Amino acid sequence: MARCGLGYLRIHSAKIRNFRCFKEFSIENSKRFNVIVGDNGSGKTALLEAFSLALASSPAIALRYRALRGLELAFSGPLYLVEEAIWRGLFYQRQWENPLSITLYGEGRENRSVTVSRGAQTEVPYGKAAEASGSVGIKFSWKNAANQYRTYIAKVSQTGITFGDTEEEHLPDYFYFPANQTVPAYENAIRFSELSRDGRIPEILEAIRQQYEHIENLTIEIDGGLPTIYATLKSGERLPLAYISSGINRVISIMLSIAARENPVVLIDEIEDGIYFKRQRKIWEELTAFTRRRNGQLFLTTHSQEWVETVFESHNVDDIALWRLEMTDQGPQLRQFSGKQISVAVRSLGEVR
Repeated sequence: MARCGLGYLRIHSAKIRNFRCFKEFSIENSKRFNVIVGDNGSGKTALLEAFSLALASSPAIALRYRALRGLELAFSGPLYLVEEAIWRGLFYQRQWENPLSITLYGEGRENRSVTVSRGAQTEVPYGKAAEASGSVGIKFSWKNAANQYRTYIAKVSQTGITFGDTEEEHLPDYFYFPANQTVPAYENAIRFSELSRDGRIPEILEAIRQQYEHIENLTIEIDGGLPTIYATLKSGERLPLAYISSGINRVISIMLSIAARENPVVLIDEIEDGIYFKRQRKIWEELTAFTRRRNGQLFLTTHSQEWVETVFESHNVDDIALWRLEMTDQGPQLRQFSGKQISVAVRSLGEVR
């Protein structure tokens, strides 16, 4: 997608309808850094998925969500049941007869929306007719910041899943880091290479050395026929970055994503994953510094009290918000705290996780 000339990426509000656990949900007054806390099942991951779906460019993202939640991508049985397995879980209470929509409001290319709907009820087959006809199709329609629409009809057939022949948008300025998932080595290598061409590797190396003193250098090497980031250790040993530590690999993946783009929007589920608690403060300081320099925005979830304490003890909290999600009989409810309110919230709520 061509740049729209509408300013930098920053989401300031959002509306979610009929997605996952959200029937009607609104967010206002997002900050540069938005730290999301709450109990298991309160909607934290679903909220990041909603943002990611609106920022995506292909229905294939629904398959990724399924895999990330531990569900299989190998299917068998009638095609209409395969369709149900793939798409129905996106809709509130699995009621896919009601369209879902997610709208993001912002300063630039992130000012966009997506609507997902199933074929009209008169078109939906049942019983033997359903088994014979197979997939009805799921319609995905994205509207970008220039009010241009791209629509896909995702269908399941005997030969696989098709998304139509609509040309995909190119949206390089947002990144989603799910919990417990390693970024492929080639993706990190691509971002590292881009920074290397711009002469910006020294700032990455300096940040990494501040966190992990035993790493002296990072380079791109060919491993198994594919480009891979290698780390040179003080011992002289050179290893693929992923062999050293999954936590270090994830931190560097996030830093590379922030540094590689102007105005990035970065979504991180369970920021503390794989990070030793004593390193969290320094890593948070580096992430915030990188994000401010690149004029970016972070949305992250955490179950870690140490991360929350690190955030509200930060010297500059004017652009930080703490979001607490709670599941109620009416669905997820959001309480937001920003600036100096964060420390007040921590004192009044006690355990904020």
